[in-house]
Amino acid sequence: MTADLRLFELAGADDAIRFSPNCWRTRLALAHKGLPVETVAWRFTEKDAIAKSGQGKVPVLVAGDQWLYESWDIAEYLEDTYPDQPSLFGCPQGRAAARFVSQWASEALHPAVARVVVPEIPAALHEKDKEYFRTTREAAFGRTFEAIAAERDEALRALNRTLAPLRSTLTNQLYVAGAAPAYADHAVFGAFQWARVISPATLIASDDPVSGWVERMLDAYNGLARSAKRMANAEPHPSTSQENSTMNMTSKLHPGQPLNPITFKQLDGGDFTFGASGGWQALFVIRGQHCPICKSYLSEIEQRREALAALGVSVAAVSADSEAQTRITAEAAKVNFPLLYGLDEATMHRLGLYVSEPRSAQETDHRFPEPALFVVNPQGVLHLVDIANAPFLRPDLDRIVRGLGFIIEKAYPIRGTLK
Repeated sequence: MTADLRLFELAGADDAIRFSPNCWRTRLALAHKGLPVETVAWRFTEKDAIAKSGQGKVPVLVAGDQWLYESWDIAEYLEDTYPDQPSLFGCPQGRAAARFVSQWASEALHPAVARVVVPEIPAALHEKDKEYFRTTREAAFGRTFEAIAAERDEALRALNRTLAPLRSTLTNQLYVAGAAPAYADHAVFGAFQWARVISPATLIASDDPVSGWVERMLDAYNGLARSAKRMANAEPHPSTSQENSTMNMTSKLHPGQPLNPITFKQLDGGDFTFGASGGWQALFVIRGQHCPICKSYLSEIEQRREALAALGVSVAAVSADSEAQTRITAEAAKVNFPLLYGLDEATMHRLGLYVSEPRSAQETDHRFPEPALFVVNPQGVLHLVDIANAPFLRPDLDRIVRGLGFIIEKAYPIRGTLK
């Protein structure tokens, strides 16, 4: 049984602006472990609130009567206290390697990013923190914020040089930790989230391998980092590219890119993860219990389930419905594959789905996705995508079965990969 956890995080004048790179390490580690946590907004001058930790900085994690600080020490505590939850390190050697990565990020990456973003931090701060922050940081840098801001171009060039080992690593693998994110990624990504929340500065080019990794980390853990509130001046302008689009716009998934695994709830109470099975998976997105076409389409999928299984393709369907609504659909459709529920809007946008408002309260009680189909291959890479904006537009299932058979037998390549 997990203890109640509270995490003190650095916040701006707005409680929702959480910008500390070290606090983000801990938030991501907790998400990786699947541990619920109450987060508490904390400011530089509120030392009394964390006095029981014996020091004056965050993150501070309160676990029962323990007050833990230092992001690395918190990570080790989580790993050792919750061994049955997903590992942050993988093995003792992985823990040692992650410690090195964490130290590199703290001692090399954070100072490089700070030269770019620190002059913009005062605009985010509560009034009571501004004098403290300016006095202590200008003393640490040995010059004024205005002088630091004037050196931004050189700071960006220096940051580019600092990122060289990260760039070469991510040229050959998806994450710092390998095939999936772990604490080594959390330790490095915190610096990029720090900049993203506070500053409009572009740290890296869009074609840099580091940029692709940042996008994957933003999507990790059900989009935890991407959903974080940002300073208004840090938000992308509506005319910027899709890869930086905000929640009121759909993004575009590209075939050939790894799909960060997404976990949904099943009717039996368990979890279902799409994108991490090691086999072929087909996920059908349906509008929900209110849609009669969805019920008939689910029945048609059921009729072809065995043919798909013979090809090694597992099938599931997901909607934004509640558990109760999904049970009604299950009783009507009578299928023998997982019906998943609770697809949230953040994930709809991440998948690039078209989203509709109900026409009336009688139709349904929530926004819902229009139909789509996603197929990932055994490598977890998106192989097929079909996204529609109306209930009448759905792929021909017999053609899907034949097409997947051809793809698997002939090792047919992924198409439509140019961006």
